[in-house]
Amino acid sequence: MKTVTVFHFVGIFKGRHFESYVENLGHDAWMVSLLSSGQSSRVLQVAERLSRVPIVPPLESLKQIGIILAEGDEQNRRTLERYLSSARGQLQSDLVSSYLCLLEADEEPGRLGAVRALTVLGNSQIHKQVSYTSEHDPSEKVRREAGQLAQRLGVRTISDDEQVTRI
Repeated sequence: MKTVTVFHFVGIFKGRHFESYVENLGHDAWMVSLLSSGQSSRVLQVAERLSRVPIVPPLESLKQIGIILAEGDEQNRRTLERYLSSARGQLQSDLVSSYLCLLEADEEPGRLGAVRALTVLGNSQIHKQVSYTSEHDPSEKVRREAGQLAQRLGVRTISDDEQVTRI
């Protein structure tokens, strides 16, 4: 059992608006709960809600979305693939960045789900990160999936020596 002192607990909220912070925690827990239920109507409810909000969901929700993409039933996968593939602009960029972070998740399903989500998002700029995962991930399953994605992304329009500057 790990203990948390009052000092640590208060430190978590230092500089944050407590009410909105707790609301965000609750919203994340709500989404994870609905997503992990496996019920198509609940997964659809979350996907519709996320489609109306142009900000990236918390990492735990994204991890659960990835897990469904990797291990969920076909209807739930299609629902979440539609959500991810409809993302544009900054939201798409933020989703790609978040799923790149999830390539380092502790659990294999989280990492595998991140690769599946990155496959749906289809950003060619992540070739190096996915290639690294395909060579170094501890899970054969994740390495294989990342290798397939790296091959699909392998056709590059710029040379590896060029740098891309976002404006």
